Amino acid sequence: MLLQLAEPVRAGTRGALATAGGAGLESCVYDGNTFTHPDPAAQATGRAVLTGYNAIVLVPRRPLTPFTDYRVTINANGTDTSWAFRTEGEQLSPAPAPSPSPSATPAPDSPRCFAPQTTYCIAGPFRAQWEAQGGLALNGYPLSDVFRQRLEDGEEYDVQYFERVRMELHRDGQGRPLVLLGQFGRRLHPPNPPAASQPDATYFAETQHNLGGAFLTYWQAHGGLAQFGFPLTEVFTETLEDGNAYPVQYFERARFEDHGGAVLLGQFGRRILAGTPR
Repeated sequence: MLLQLAEPVRAGTRGALATAGGAGLESCVYDGNTFTHPDPAAQATGRAVLTGYNAIVLVPRRPLTPFTDYRVTINANGTDTSWAFRTEGEQLSPAPAPSPSPSATPAPDSPRCFAPQTTYCIAGPFRAQWEAQGGLALNGYPLSDVFRQRLEDGEEYDVQYFERVRMELHRDGQGRPLVLLGQFGRRLHPPNPPAASQPDATYFAETQHNLGGAFLTYWQAHGGLAQFGFPLTEVFTETLEDGNAYPVQYFERARFEDHGGAVLLGQFGRRILAGTPR
């Protein structure tokens, strides 16, 4: 079970797992301060990831019973957060036959919600984009409902803000829905002056910047140009919102951050949405 906060997790996190009837179950609670692993490198990476996402993970010590109601309570930063869930079990009835035409499957119109992490939901083309392109790790939780906004090109579009992206509903040449991502990187960090091509990196003539190492590997593995855009800077050290300095690189739609070998994405959505009139 995972809980993500809107602020850094302070020491002293506690958690409890119980059945709906109140029977307590053994569990472990980890955050960026307490995660442990016998491999020091894995421990450092785990702590960096949890810290970067302001995340807390509760893990039961024993397997949960199928078709059973449970309740989780986590006390973090002095506040209790609780939610209930029901476990699923083995599918006993025959699975439905696969659709003969997967490409014709409609976009998921039913809402998908994320309580208690946020009160907002996703549906339709934005849900389809979110689920197909990285889900929580690349996009983050929704921070708003869908609303109309006049964007940088002077036109109005349906948009929805997430922790790491802004999704915009455009139309292709045939009038079909086309979800694009807002260029947060350009808005927060204008392109740096051109750099010379480096022999150990990929050079993008479009923005005249290099991309190499762990950042190139992450860029290629998680959507590349469509998800992140071109690099706008070289790698440099920047003091981020948590007060610590990290190697970072800005792209048209993202900021990559090196947290001790773990690549995380900057949470631009909260910063930009705070200054957006609605």
